[in-house]
Amino acid sequence: MKTFAFAFIFVVLVNNFCAAASGNTSGSGILLEDIGAKGGGLFGACSSFTGDITLLRYNPAGITDLNAAQLSAFYYNSGTTGINYGSITYGQNIGAGVIGLNISYLNGGDMELNLINGTTANVISEQDISGSVSLGVPLGKKLSIGASIKALSSTLIGAKTAIAFAGDAGAVYKGFILEQLNIGAAILNLGTGLKYLDTAEALPLIVQGGASYRIPWLAEDLTVILSADGVYGVNDKIFGLKAGVEGNYKEFSARIGIPLGLSEDTSFTAGAGYRLEGQYLFDYAVSFGKALGLTHRVSVGMLFGEKNEDNYRSNTLQKKQNQNNDNYRGNTPPKKQNWNNKVIK
Repeated sequence: MKTFAFAFIFVVLVNNFCAAASGNTSGSGILLEDIGAKGGGLFGACSSFTGDITLLRYNPAGITDLNAAQLSAFYYNSGTTGINYGSITYGQNIGAGVIGLNISYLNGGDMELNLINGTTANVISEQDISGSVSLGVPLGKKLSIGASIKALSSTLIGAKTAIAFAGDAGAVYKGFILEQLNIGAAILNLGTGLKYLDTAEALPLIVQGGASYRIPWLAEDLTVILSADGVYGVNDKIFGLKAGVEGNYKEFSARIGIPLGLSEDTSFTAGAGYRLEGQYLFDYAVSFGKALGLTHRVSVGMLFGEKNEDNYRSNTLQKKQNQNNDNYRGNTPPKKQNWNNKVIK
């Protein structure tokens, strides 16, 4: 029992140090991780973004505009801290709204324990598994609301497991005052705490809200979106700002995110994306840390069905062409043919 208590205290101290270095000072860090490289490239300044299933991490209402079923897989490895993290997310329209499912896994890496009997042991410092079910519902053309239910299991040094439950709630309003302006707000990780033995940790309760503005009058295939979010950590009583810029040109995307006034190790983030054939999604993000160095994030995704933007445009053009052909045929008098198949006007 003494051996376990010593190891437990050591792991908690290491975990809190790593959390403080990354800006996560309470609760389980898995709830603060991105589930897609798009959000990572924007440093999470996307509570008012819509139309991507991986953005439910910041606001479950943002999934409401999902045009097609979307499957996304996300992974990153931090060589400095030894953390391995992966996530799989799926979403689709169910008529009344859009449902989203996510499962994430975090491995804190191996650590060596010096036991009081003079021996050593290699163990996994921390293993976290989380799962969530989200629902986004439109309330008219401009307002959307959403909610998520989460379950979390966290195991320290392979010996003691704690379970917690939490929920998210949020809203997005499109075209606020200006047609190109969206606003959004969410409360994240409201729920029970994690309790290991007699030590309890509160979940990282966060209130986040902000706006995004799409710059008008640009080239037809070019869009640029500016975003800014305010973030308040309820447990730590820390307020900060996040800013992001996303540019899209045809199939290509570029992103940058900057923390403002946050106790983060990250100086800034950057990212890029590519959309192949309007159906396959590839996104990459890199975080530039002050102490932890570079952290790379990659996600791949796929859109299912015929409701994605490119197919919609293609089908719309085809329908117009067919309609024009039908009108042409209907307005043209039938032609007569003679015995040798020559056309007689």
